[in-house]
Amino acid sequence: MKKKTGTQQQEIKLVGIDLGHDTTTTNGQADEDCAQLWKRFMDEDIAAQITDKIGDELYAVYYRKDNTTQEPFRYFLGCRVDGDTLMTNGLDALTIPAGSYHTETAEGALPESVKDKWKEINSSSLPRAYDHDYEVYDMNTLSSASTEVDIRIS
Repeated sequence: MKKKTGTQQQEIKLVGIDLGHDTTTTNGQADEDCAQLWKRFMDEDIAAQITDKIGDELYAVYYRKDNTTQEPFRYFLGCRVDGDTLMTNGLDALTIPAGSYHTETAEGALPESVKDKWKEINSSSLPRAYDHDYEVYDMNTLSSASTEVDIRIS
């Protein structure tokens, strides 16, 4: 298991699609909601619609209106862009704030490896801000049988 200590990062500006409502893990609702957003992102080739992308990474962001608890939360899928990128095609924008983030790495088949790593994180005593937690996927390896996904925890 790869672990990295908390590191400071600059804010990250993203363009993509937002779930548009709160979700929760109760009764598997978040699994269903997040899977539907992934399906839409891939089916509509949202990444190709984002101009001025910086890199080939896809960001999956869990963010909260109330930063004191894990749930409920919102979900966003998008790509990193230059801060001056103009919004087009009815896409959404989200900014991951600057701050200290702890990184864990999930390794193996998707989505199981990421789900397993989140179970480990959520049952740990890791101090959390419950702000913008996110996963970083290399879009070139999404269909690979084994891949690495960085999970950054606020």
